[in-house]
Amino acid sequence: MSNETIIQIEDLHIEFPTPQGVVHAVGGINLEIKKGQIYGIVGESGCGKTVTGKAILQLVPPPGKIRGGQILFYGEDLVQKSEKEMQKLRGRKIAMVFQDPAAALNPLFTIGDQLMGIMIHHEIAEGDDLQYRAVEIMEDLGLPRPKDLLNVYPHQLSGGMQQRVMIAMALSAKPDLIIADEPTSALDVTIQSQLLDLLDRLRNELGITIILITHDLGVVSEICDELSTFYRGRIVEQGSVREIFQHTKHPYTKGLLGAVPNPQYLGQELKVIPGSVPINLEPIQGCCFASRCEYVMDGCRQSDPPFVALNEDHLTACYLYEEGISKGD
Repeated sequence: MSNETIIQIEDLHIEFPTPQGVVHAVGGINLEIKKGQIYGIVGESGCGKTVTGKAILQLVPPPGKIRGGQILFYGEDLVQKSEKEMQKLRGRKIAMVFQDPAAALNPLFTIGDQLMGIMIHHEIAEGDDLQYRAVEIMEDLGLPRPKDLLNVYPHQLSGGMQQRVMIAMALSAKPDLIIADEPTSALDVTIQSQLLDLLDRLRNELGITIILITHDLGVVSEICDELSTFYRGRIVEQGSVREIFQHTKHPYTKGLLGAVPNPQYLGQELKVIPGSVPINLEPIQGCCFASRCEYVMDGCRQSDPPFVALNEDHLTACYLYEEGISKGD
């Protein structure tokens, strides 16, 4: 893994105007991803994970807009780039594997048409080399009978096969960065494991950087190097996976880990985080997790807790650690 920064997000704000008011989907996040990392972004649905991934590619669905901040890709601010400039980057330098492959793949075209179409668009190959390159990519991903797959339509494939095809399409232009949005959510455990092994192999063999967006902490623990826990469009805990899993600090991350089924406690009631993620129709006053936190104090509702560096590999935004001593442990 390199020390070179590939993506740096600084004070990113994303808003969605609605008839009920402006939804503040992302409220000032900061993160840095090194080249060759697998970086996990975790949190419940509605916490701003996917829209952050789409913002990197300037694909925030309208009427949503980036209202502030920077997204630096090798030091260049993607927020300031034109649509024409972004079209040259999408797929070629940064690719995205969307959450639902059945919806992302075009049902009217064969797998070969879609895969080779990307290579034609980005001038990766032409003529007879197109089919050779397409078959080669699918072989590398372990897809059976890759030559036959070129003539198959998406609906003829299983969910796991569709997801592998999506990854093949993402790899077809040899990008530096892949954003994988919930790539294992609709797959059974065996296929999940195979897909995670594949992502790890791509990182190790090709040096590709991967942003893995997921709600599954088990997935993060298997292959990610670092992670950020998102809640209500903010980052509440950040650091190396090993440090955070061994020394979890923020009450929200603790709640997520506590809600993971554990065979050791078979028959016991599953822990849950009370309540649900509120919609941010107004700027958040105080700690974003205050309304659901069992350790909430008066100060939590008045001002946003600053990030506290517990060590060089671990940051958390919680007043419980303001003095370096946790009242929640």
